[in-house]
Amino acid sequence: MTDIRRFACLEDMSKSAAEYFINAIRNSAGRKSGLCSIALPGGNSSKRLYELLGSPDFSSRVDWETLRIFFSDERCVVPESGESNYALIKTHLLSRVPVPEGHIFRIPAEGPDPDESARQYERRIREEFIKMGPGHMSLAMPMFDIIILGVGADGHTASLFPGSPALDEKFRWVLYSRGGPELRTRDRITLTLPVINASGRIVFIVSGKEKGPALEKIFSHDGPDPALPASMVHGNEETVWFIDESSI
Repeated sequence: MTDIRRFACLEDMSKSAAEYFINAIRNSAGRKSGLCSIALPGGNSSKRLYELLGSPDFSSRVDWETLRIFFSDERCVVPESGESNYALIKTHLLSRVPVPEGHIFRIPAEGPDPDESARQYERRIREEFIKMGPGHMSLAMPMFDIIILGVGADGHTASLFPGSPALDEKFRWVLYSRGGPELRTRDRITLTLPVINASGRIVFIVSGKEKGPALEKIFSHDGPDPALPASMVHGNEETVWFIDESSI
Protein backbone atom coordinates (compact mmCIF):
# COMPACT_ATOMS: atom_id res chain seq x y z
CA MET A 1 0.00 0.00 0.00
CA THR A 2 1.31 3.46 -0.92
CA ASP A 3 0.08 6.48 1.02
CA ILE A 4 1.00 9.98 -0.21
CA ARG A 5 0.57 12.73 2.39
CA ARG A 6 1.05 16.36 1.36
CA PHE A 7 1.50 19.26 3.77
CA ALA A 8 1.43 23.04 3.54
CA CYS A 9 4.76 23.52 5.30
CA LEU A 10 7.83 21.72 6.63
CA GLU A 11 6.70 22.04 10.26
CA ASP A 12 3.32 20.37 9.65
CA MET A 13 4.94 17.62 7.61
CA SER A 14 7.60 16.95 10.25
CA LYS A 15 5.10 16.85 13.12
CA SER A 16 2.88 14.42 11.25
CA ALA A 17 5.89 12.24 10.35
CA ALA A 18 7.01 12.24 14.01
CA GLU A 19 3.55 11.07 15.14
CA TYR A 20 3.58 8.35 12.49
CA PHE A 21 7.08 7.26 13.49
CA ILE A 22 6.22 6.98 17.19
CA ASN A 23 3.09 4.93 16.48
CA ALA A 24 4.99 2.68 14.05
CA ILE A 25 7.68 2.00 16.68
CA ARG A 26 5.06 1.00 19.23
CA ASN A 27 3.24 -1.20 16.75
CA SER A 28 6.39 -2.96 15.56
CA ALA A 29 7.82 -3.50 19.04
CA GLY A 30 4.50 -4.91 20.18
CA ARG A 31 4.59 -7.55 17.45
CA LYS A 32 8.29 -8.47 17.57
CA SER A 33 9.49 -9.48 21.02
CA GLY A 34 9.53 -5.89 22.22
CA LEU A 35 12.16 -4.79 19.69
CA CYS A 36 12.01 -2.44 16.72
CA SER A 37 14.72 -2.10 14.05
CA ILE A 38 15.01 1.15 12.13
CA ALA A 39 17.34 2.65 9.51
CA LEU A 40 17.75 6.41 9.28
CA PRO A 41 18.99 8.74 6.50
CA GLY A 42 20.81 12.03 6.62
CA GLY A 43 19.72 15.04 4.59
CA ASN A 44 18.08 18.35 5.35
CA SER A 45 14.56 17.04 4.71
CA SER A 46 14.74 14.83 7.80
CA LYS A 47 16.55 17.27 10.11
CA ARG A 48 13.40 18.89 11.51
CA LEU A 49 11.88 15.43 12.09
CA TYR A 50 14.94 14.50 14.16
CA GLU A 51 14.74 17.74 16.13
CA LEU A 52 11.11 17.05 17.01
CA LEU A 53 11.76 13.43 17.98
CA GLY A 54 14.60 14.65 20.20
CA SER A 55 12.39 17.20 21.98
CA PRO A 56 10.80 16.30 25.34
CA ASP A 57 7.22 16.32 24.02
CA PHE A 58 8.03 13.59 21.52
CA SER A 59 11.01 11.74 23.01
CA SER A 60 9.14 11.02 26.25
CA ARG A 61 6.63 8.96 24.23
CA VAL A 62 9.27 6.57 22.84
CA ASP A 63 10.72 3.56 24.65
CA TRP A 64 14.24 4.08 23.30
CA GLU A 65 15.44 0.82 24.85
CA THR A 66 13.37 -1.10 22.30
CA LEU A 67 15.14 0.42 19.30
CA ARG A 68 18.02 -0.93 17.27
CA ILE A 69 19.19 1.98 15.14
CA PHE A 70 21.00 1.52 11.82
CA PHE A 71 21.67 3.87 8.90
CA SER A 72 20.41 3.74 5.32
CA ASP A 73 23.62 5.10 3.83
CA GLU A 74 26.71 7.16 4.55
CA ARG A 75 29.29 9.25 2.77
CA CYS A 76 32.86 7.99 2.99
CA VAL A 77 33.97 10.60 5.52
CA VAL A 78 34.99 10.55 9.18
CA PRO A 79 32.03 10.49 11.59
CA GLU A 80 32.81 14.03 12.81
CA SER A 81 32.53 15.48 9.30
CA GLY A 82 29.88 18.04 8.45
CA GLU A 83 28.95 15.74 5.55
CA SER A 84 28.39 12.71 7.76
CA ASN A 85 24.82 11.44 8.05
CA TYR A 86 25.74 9.96 11.41
CA ALA A 87 26.96 13.36 12.66
CA LEU A 88 23.72 15.05 11.61
CA ILE A 89 21.53 12.42 13.25
CA LYS A 90 23.65 12.34 16.40
CA THR A 91 23.52 16.12 16.76
CA HIS A 92 19.78 16.52 16.23
CA LEU A 93 18.45 13.27 17.72
CA LEU A 94 20.72 10.62 19.22
CA SER A 95 22.55 12.95 21.62
CA ARG A 96 19.22 14.18 22.97
CA VAL A 97 17.43 10.90 23.74
CA PRO A 98 18.17 8.02 26.16
CA VAL A 99 18.97 5.38 23.54
CA PRO A 100 21.72 3.04 24.75
CA GLU A 101 24.99 3.53 22.85
CA GLY A 102 25.12 -0.21 22.21
CA HIS A 103 21.85 0.02 20.27
CA ILE A 104 23.29 2.41 17.66
CA PHE A 105 25.11 0.86 14.69
CA ARG A 106 26.74 3.44 12.45
CA ILE A 107 28.35 2.66 9.09
CA PRO A 108 32.18 2.61 9.42
CA ALA A 109 32.55 4.64 6.24
CA GLU A 110 35.84 6.30 7.16
CA GLY A 111 37.87 3.15 6.41
CA PRO A 112 40.45 3.13 3.58
CA ASP A 113 38.60 0.45 1.60
CA PRO A 114 34.89 1.33 1.05
CA ASP A 115 34.03 -2.15 -0.23
CA GLU A 116 35.45 -3.75 2.92
CA SER A 117 33.62 -1.18 5.05
CA ALA A 118 30.39 -2.18 3.30
CA ARG A 119 31.07 -5.86 3.97
CA GLN A 120 31.88 -5.05 7.59
CA TYR A 121 28.56 -3.27 8.02
CA GLU A 122 26.71 -6.15 6.39
CA ARG A 123 28.32 -8.53 8.88
CA ARG A 124 27.29 -6.25 11.75
CA ILE A 125 23.68 -6.13 10.55
CA ARG A 126 23.64 -9.92 10.27
CA GLU A 127 25.01 -10.35 13.81
CA GLU A 128 22.48 -7.97 15.32
CA PHE A 129 19.46 -9.34 13.49
CA ILE A 130 20.38 -12.88 14.52
CA LYS A 131 20.57 -11.65 18.13
CA MET A 132 17.10 -10.12 17.83
CA GLY A 133 15.73 -13.59 17.17
CA PRO A 134 12.84 -15.08 15.18
CA GLY A 135 10.65 -12.70 13.23
CA HIS A 136 13.48 -10.34 12.34
CA MET A 137 14.86 -12.23 9.33
CA SER A 138 13.23 -13.95 6.38
CA LEU A 139 14.79 -15.86 3.49
CA ALA A 140 18.30 -14.84 4.60
CA MET A 141 17.33 -11.17 4.53
CA PRO A 142 16.98 -8.76 7.48
CA MET A 143 13.47 -7.39 7.95
CA PHE A 144 13.78 -3.82 9.17
CA ASP A 145 10.60 -2.62 10.80
CA ILE A 146 10.96 0.97 9.57
CA ILE A 147 13.31 2.55 7.03
CA ILE A 148 13.20 6.31 6.56
CA LEU A 149 14.48 7.61 3.23
CA GLY A 150 14.89 10.84 1.35
CA VAL A 151 14.80 11.55 -2.37
CA GLY A 152 17.33 13.54 -4.41
CA ALA A 153 16.58 15.89 -7.27
CA ASP A 154 17.75 13.12 -9.62
CA GLY A 155 15.36 10.57 -8.08
CA HIS A 156 18.04 8.77 -6.05
CA THR A 157 17.30 7.39 -2.60
CA ALA A 158 19.71 6.23 0.10
CA SER A 159 22.93 6.21 -2.00
CA LEU A 160 21.33 4.37 -4.90
CA PHE A 161 21.81 6.61 -7.93
CA PRO A 162 20.20 6.51 -11.41
CA GLY A 163 21.80 3.88 -13.60
CA SER A 164 24.08 2.61 -10.83
CA PRO A 165 25.15 -1.07 -10.98
CA ALA A 166 24.08 -1.22 -7.33
CA LEU A 167 20.45 -1.19 -8.52
CA ASP A 168 20.96 -4.67 -10.00
CA GLU A 169 22.25 -6.23 -6.77
CA LYS A 170 20.22 -9.27 -5.66
CA PHE A 171 22.14 -10.75 -2.73
CA ARG A 172 24.40 -8.24 -0.95
CA TRP A 173 22.86 -6.24 1.90
CA VAL A 174 25.31 -3.34 1.83
CA LEU A 175 27.36 -1.97 -1.07
CA TYR A 176 29.99 0.60 -1.91
CA SER A 177 28.30 3.00 -4.32
CA ARG A 178 29.40 6.08 -6.27
CA GLY A 179 27.39 9.16 -7.07
CA GLY A 180 27.86 11.59 -9.93
CA PRO A 181 30.63 14.16 -10.34
CA GLU A 182 28.32 16.94 -9.12
CA LEU A 183 28.54 15.54 -5.57
CA ARG A 184 31.19 16.78 -3.17
CA THR A 185 31.62 13.26 -1.80
CA ARG A 186 30.96 10.69 -4.50
CA ASP A 187 32.01 7.61 -2.52
CA ARG A 188 29.12 6.23 -0.46
CA ILE A 189 28.05 3.09 1.38
CA THR A 190 24.40 2.11 1.12
CA LEU A 191 21.79 -0.47 1.97
CA THR A 192 20.71 -2.31 -1.17
CA LEU A 193 17.27 -2.61 -2.73
CA PRO A 194 16.70 -6.22 -1.57
CA VAL A 195 17.21 -5.14 2.06
CA ILE A 196 15.20 -1.95 1.74
CA ASN A 197 12.31 -3.76 0.04
CA ALA A 198 12.28 -6.50 2.69
CA SER A 199 11.36 -3.92 5.34
CA GLY A 200 7.93 -3.54 6.86
CA ARG A 201 7.44 0.21 6.45
CA ILE A 202 9.18 2.64 4.13
CA VAL A 203 8.80 6.31 5.07
CA PHE A 204 9.89 8.95 2.54
CA ILE A 205 10.53 12.46 3.88
CA VAL A 206 10.73 14.99 1.04
CA SER A 207 11.28 18.74 1.09
CA GLY A 208 12.98 21.09 -1.36
CA LYS A 209 11.95 22.82 -4.60
CA GLU A 210 14.50 20.86 -6.62
CA LYS A 211 12.67 17.59 -5.80
CA GLY A 212 9.42 18.53 -7.59
CA PRO A 213 10.23 17.25 -11.10
CA ALA A 214 11.54 13.94 -9.75
CA LEU A 215 8.43 13.42 -7.63
CA GLU A 216 6.17 14.14 -10.59
CA LYS A 217 7.98 11.52 -12.63
CA ILE A 218 7.97 8.96 -9.80
CA PHE A 219 4.23 9.30 -9.16
CA SER A 220 3.27 9.33 -12.85
CA HIS A 221 5.57 6.47 -13.83
CA ASP A 222 4.05 3.02 -14.29
CA GLY A 223 6.32 0.66 -12.35
CA PRO A 224 9.93 0.79 -11.15
CA ASP A 225 12.43 2.70 -13.26
CA PRO A 226 16.24 2.50 -12.76
CA ALA A 227 16.39 6.12 -13.89
CA LEU A 228 14.37 6.94 -10.76
CA PRO A 229 15.70 4.67 -7.99
CA ALA A 230 13.11 5.89 -5.48
CA SER A 231 10.42 4.40 -7.74
CA MET A 232 11.98 0.95 -7.15
CA VAL A 233 11.36 1.08 -3.39
CA HIS A 234 8.38 -0.35 -1.53
CA GLY A 235 7.64 -1.59 1.98
CA ASN A 236 6.02 -4.94 2.67
CA GLU A 237 3.35 -3.39 4.87
CA GLU A 238 3.18 0.13 3.51
CA THR A 239 5.08 2.92 1.84
CA VAL A 240 4.26 6.40 3.13
CA TRP A 241 5.37 9.65 1.50
CA PHE A 242 5.49 12.83 3.62
CA ILE A 243 5.84 15.79 1.26
CA ASP A 244 6.32 19.44 2.12
CA GLU A 245 4.45 21.10 -0.74
CA SER A 246 5.53 24.61 0.26
CA SER A 247 9.03 23.87 -1.01
CA ILE A 248 8.19 21.59 -3.95
